[in-house]
Amino acid sequence: MKLISPKYDYFIKEMFCEPIVLRYFIGDVLEVHVLELKKNLTGHGEIDDWIRFFNVETEEDLKMIKTKNPGILQAIGLLQRLSMNNPLRLRYEAYLKQVRDERAWKTHVWKEAMSEGIAQGMAESILDLLRLKGQIPEALRAEIPGERDVKKLRLWLRFAAQCQTGDEFQNNIHGK
Repeated sequence: MKLISPKYDYFIKEMFCEPIVLRYFIGDVLEVHVLELKKNLTGHGEIDDWIRFFNVETEEDLKMIKTKNPGILQAIGLLQRLSMNNPLRLRYEAYLKQVRDERAWKTHVWKEAMSEGIAQGMAESILDLLRLKGQIPEALRAEIPGERDVKKLRLWLRFAAQCQTGDEFQNNIHGK
């Protein structure tokens, strides 16, 4: 596989979208590392590993980088994915899109379920409060559990706490 150069702007932008790369390249505090790419390397420190990474030109050069730095390892994986031939990369990108879409769908479903549960709990609380204050009109027994607007239910809960009877509550929520 022919590697794209890690020095291309496109790769740099993609690489710094990865949180692990950012954490291990920049650190927990803002530090600016000026990498002297032409520098003679003397050791195996983190900066030297990053310089080796940015100087790779072939896949063999990439395999020669021996590091345990999670940021560099993720950057190497990203470079390999971006260097794939076009059909293979497109298939991989479609897979990543599917993963992102599935994650977004699960988040949406979870938020909807939470909202539904909160609304149901508030409706039950309103009915419990009204039961303590006496008879609940039949229309309210059907209307309150069917309401899903949490803001409206929150207001109704205040009304239920303040009113003396179910009829007074019904008049308050219907503006009579």
